[in-house]
Amino acid sequence: MQAVATIQIVADIFRARRDDGRPGLYFEERCWSGAELHAACATRAAFLQDNRRDGPFHVGILMDNVPEHLFWIGACALSGATYVALNCTRKGADLARDIAHTECQFVISDAAYRNDLPAQPGASRHTACSWPMTRATAQACCHTSTTCRRQTPRHRMNASA
Repeated sequence: MQAVATIQIVADIFRARRDDGRPGLYFEERCWSGAELHAACATRAAFLQDNRRDGPFHVGILMDNVPEHLFWIGACALSGATYVALNCTRKGADLARDIAHTECQFVISDAAYRNDLPAQPGASRHTACSWPMTRATAQACCHTSTTCRRQTPRHRMNASA
């Protein structure tokens, strides 16, 4: 009798498929094996770990229900970050308030929502996510305030003002 792994947290679901060659995700005409799904999530998780700062480890995701969205959910799970689902119908000040309220260190979006993200002084131009993703393209996909655009938590914004 084969032992069954106990799933306790979302990261366990992705880790359990690390070496699994069976289908793990179907989208339109494409299929990712469990191992490919884990690898895609792990690449993004490494990016998040490499670029995280002190404070809440919150990652805002602003994109449609496409594979890239799941890859970032898995990245959050594997890196220990909190996944924040940003509402794609919110724009301008409302979206900016959502991002600030949830203290997102990172905001990840795709091309469809790139122009909806609030501007910040000194922020680089937004770049859309694309596949296949490496750490370098994860960097381009993430909107942070230094190399890309990292959000500043409210309590830090008030302290530096």
